[in-house]
Amino acid sequence: MLLTIAPSKLSALRSRAKALLSEMDSVMVQQASLPINFYQEVEFFEISLIRWALTEAGDNQCRAAKLLGLNPQTLNTIIKRYGLNQNNLGASHSDSFIERVAYRKQSR
Repeated sequence: MLLTIAPSKLSALRSRAKALLSEMDSVMVQQASLPINFYQEVEFFEISLIRWALTEAGDNQCRAAKLLGLNPQTLNTIIKRYGLNQNNLGASHSDSFIERVAYRKQSR
């Protein structure tokens, strides 16, 4: 199945992904000595992308899946895996990578 994504949506997704990667790169250089949980960071990244896509798609999972290049069932499986629902998919989970690293450093 070939998906057609509007260039503006694809461009926005690319920009968001690049911004997140840039944020991670800058912190990794500054805080290379901190232990990082790779799988936890992947989870935060996936959740951030899912939130972005759902916001762009007006909370429509089928449209969000298209924005992410996923099958709707795959997106739904990921949402269930992380235990996400309408109550916790909002902006309350907006901790940036920098904020999480700073918190871990303080709690050492």
